[in-house]
Amino acid sequence: MKYIKHIAMLFCVGLSVASVSAASTTAFRLASGKLLSTGMTQLELMHLAGTPLSVEDETVREFGETRVVKQRLTFELDGDIGGRYWVQATVQQGKVVALEVIQQNR
Repeated sequence: MKYIKHIAMLFCVGLSVASVSAASTTAFRLASGKLLSTGMTQLELMHLAGTPLSVEDETVREFGETRVVKQRLTFELDGDIGGRYWVQATVQQGKVVALEVIQQNR
């Protein structure tokens, strides 16, 4: 019986972590009506979203002298349906390959 309390607590913690996880998406509409989407260039992304709060580099794989690097750019942006969002764009070879969005104060 005492294990049931621990299992219930772990379940609640797991559920709360899952509820704040980022949602992967292919597009995010800014308050200005402009659209951030996968497939756009890093230059287009930064033109629409501005300067990122942070940039993280990650080497994905190396082939002899060739390195493939992913960058994760994090922005704090206003969404078109209201509210502030953390938007993390993954860029590889100059193109946005993934977007993750978390609404703030939720």
